[in-house]
Amino acid sequence: MKSKQSLFLIAILILCLQTSCSQILRDQSLYIKYVQLPQVKLPDSYMTFSVESFGQSLMKARTNPDQFSSRFVMDGFKKLSGIGDNAGHLRVAINSGFIENNQPEFKSITRKSKDKQGVETSTTYYYFEFLFSNYSSFKIFNPEGEVLFSGNVPNQQTYKSTEITSSSVVKKERNSYFNEFETKFAESVASNLYNSVNTALKINFDFVNERDRQELFVIKKHSSEDQFYKHYNLVKSIFDAADYTTPSSELLRSLENSIAFYESYANKDPRGDKKKKRLYQAGNYNLALIYYYTDQFDKSREYCNRVLASEGKDGKSKRLLFSIEKQAELMDINGIHTMHYFRDLEKAIAPSQLAKLEAQKDEISDETRTTVGTVYKGNVPIVGTLSLDKDADDMVFCSGGNVKFFVEENSVLKEIDLCSPEVTEFVIADRKFKKRRFSPSAKGKQEASLQILEEVYSSERIKLYKYYSSAGALSDEKPEFAFQKNAEEYPISLESTQYLIWNKGIAKYFEDCADLKLMCENGEIGKNKEDLIKAARIYSELCATSIKP
Repeated sequence: MKSKQSLFLIAILILCLQTSCSQILRDQSLYIKYVQLPQVKLPDSYMTFSVESFGQSLMKARTNPDQFSSRFVMDGFKKLSGIGDNAGHLRVAINSGFIENNQPEFKSITRKSKDKQGVETSTTYYYFEFLFSNYSSFKIFNPEGEVLFSGNVPNQQTYKSTEITSSSVVKKERNSYFNEFETKFAESVASNLYNSVNTALKINFDFVNERDRQELFVIKKHSSEDQFYKHYNLVKSIFDAADYTTPSSELLRSLENSIAFYESYANKDPRGDKKKKRLYQAGNYNLALIYYYTDQFDKSREYCNRVLASEGKDGKSKRLLFSIEKQAELMDINGIHTMHYFRDLEKAIAPSQLAKLEAQKDEISDETRTTVGTVYKGNVPIVGTLSLDKDADDMVFCSGGNVKFFVEENSVLKEIDLCSPEVTEFVIADRKFKKRRFSPSAKGKQEASLQILEEVYSSERIKLYKYYSSAGALSDEKPEFAFQKNAEEYPISLESTQYLIWNKGIAKYFEDCADLKLMCENGEIGKNKEDLIKAARIYSELCATSIKP
């Protein structure tokens, strides 16, 4: 008998050892951040929202409408005050309604009890019942007043006061009970109303920052256990470090090594081998999960279906397939095919402000010629719009001139004075203007000062500038050209006295380039833009390489 028991124990021990030595499929949790797309497609310009609340119930709940409105937050929209011109694109109007109550019912109930001796006594208890009801509602509409969503929130609740044996005491406390229960009911009305409105906003219109808890499979008690844990920790760290809007392409690059590791098992057909099936399942499901959260839905479906084909049924894979179809539908609705969509709300403004801004831009565009330009304050570029009077023949800068530069700041167009000392240079289309020390001939002989010069030609040996006068007394003066060799302190106007006899003056200026000097003496270089550029190019490209005796 003992020998049989011993054999039985040995058999059990062997079975336990075999079980403990076999590989185990274990899931390890991680959190993945992404952006949940809305169920309703709105215009891309809709970037703001506002909430207005009213109704007696909020006051009864010991809150005020502004406090209640401030509780609402959207991830994909900038919140505005909601008052007048500062109302958002999505406008939420909340009516908390009134609290209605029936006449409190005075009630009693008699209960019987027995003492230890079995003597039965009857005791009557008195109490009030208070019935409260409320009908709240809300609407979400656009700037044109079109209702995009509406909801009703009915509330009803019966409250019972404490049972007391003295009817007079209960009646005395009636008003105190009423006030307590009315406040409690009002608070539940406000809570239900908030939850209903918040749910409607989040599901239908918001781009919600979501955080899902998921599991990756690891294989324990197998030669690859360390590698499975290594890649689980790597994948977890990558998703932990990522933001909701981290691009899928960036995530995929970071996950390349882990994807390759899982593929090494996902592509090995187990052919019915139970041990290999666990490896196969882990590799395929992990890939399906990674590809789902990196917008690779076709690949995610493929790996989910591999698991289902191998296992016959698998709850995780089925749930993941359901999520894929749900997300794909939302992507089609919104025309957005990523779960990491970024909404730049930095410059989001109220529709009324946007309309004013657009009207300003239209007015400038109607009255002037406009183009995109960039102003530099030191090394800081500022992109804006440059306007020039439509009938202008040439540019006149500074106060009273025909050139203005506008930049959008806090949803308002502001002019930047191009003659301000802070502005060091600016670019209009492909034309470069710089502040240089220069003495215009039109101003007479004087010390050089900072002036606006267009850089017409530039090389290491020489630069050709065109000077534009400021507005005022000089606004009728013609622009001047100026050369500046690399050794010269500042540009020299070609309208100065040394060029009164043009051919002789320009020939003397280029006397360090024999061929060009001869061309000037022969009248081949005129005082026009094309000839001056030709002279600068000859000086820079030919004279620089000529061999001097």
